[in-house]
Amino acid sequence: MGNILLGVVADDFTGASDAASFLVKEGIKTILYNGVPDRPPGGGDDLAVVIALKTRTERKDLAVSQSMEAFRWLKENGARQLYSKYCSTFDSTREGNIGPIIDAVLESYGFPYTIVAPALPVNGRTVRNGHLLVNGVPLHETHMKDHPLTPMWDSDLAELLRPQGKYPSLKIPGDVLELDRADILRIVEDFGRDKAHFVRHPGL
Repeated sequence: MGNILLGVVADDFTGASDAASFLVKEGIKTILYNGVPDRPPGGGDDLAVVIALKTRTERKDLAVSQSMEAFRWLKENGARQLYSKYCSTFDSTREGNIGPIIDAVLESYGFPYTIVAPALPVNGRTVRNGHLLVNGVPLHETHMKDHPLTPMWDSDLAELLRPQGKYPSLKIPGDVLELDRADILRIVEDFGRDKAHFVRHPGL
């Protein structure tokens, strides 16, 4: 069986193929599955595994259950790290799937916090001080504000996640990222002790 260094669960095939292509470009052997496979990956090489689902606009409970099935398969097959690949245009709807899937992963595997940063620089999408931008323009000021399925009414990721998820978000601005690793972790852990056990920090 291959040694899975990174397991990725993507909410659509386009995002999955993007993630797989970026990994391959960096010289990482990568397997892309369309749906949860029924057997372990073959070979003994170190590799990344990307699983493409169709959960971007699926009903919330189904999106969570299908995503967790994929994450369980990855963990059962030895994945060292997990990555939830959601669309870089995000989703501002209160019933969006991004927050609930993140919550489920955190709770299932006991992760104290994660990074929420739907950046895709190759397409001009970056995150600055917790806001999602396209070529420097806040996403909700672009045509994405009128997207029929996943409209963007705000670019502030913490505000977008507030109605979707259970836990508070800590935005970490650029000047904090210039501190050393220990100081950054201290800020994150202090926030977690004061506010909640699970913390998301979209500013990284």
